[in-house]
Amino acid sequence: MKIVEVETLRRWLAEGKPVTVVDVRPKDQRKEGQVPGSVHIDAYAKLRADDENALAGLELPRDQSVVTVCAADNASRVAADQLEPLHRVDLELDWVLPNDTSTF
Repeated sequence: MKIVEVETLRRWLAEGKPVTVVDVRPKDQRKEGQVPGSVHIDAYAKLRADDENALAGLELPRDQSVVTVCAADNASRVAADQLEPLHRVDLELDWVLPNDTSTF
């Protein structure tokens, strides 16, 4: 798994690369801005608490790359680690702030 820059994700989305973006931020942060087409699961608190079941029930396509995003800490890394055994997690993208999402 690798960390990829925001610009790389923007390019992939513009090019139509098959990728699923999983936003693990709290609902109030998502309202401030989001990656279009992203899947949201309000799992931030559970991920910070290292809850192994934080992403339980989340169903994702198994035939495309997965990108996990959050705004702070390492919640997206924890999410990527939890998803990796079941999905192809190619990257984890940290620090997607509301002003970054406005240009997606």
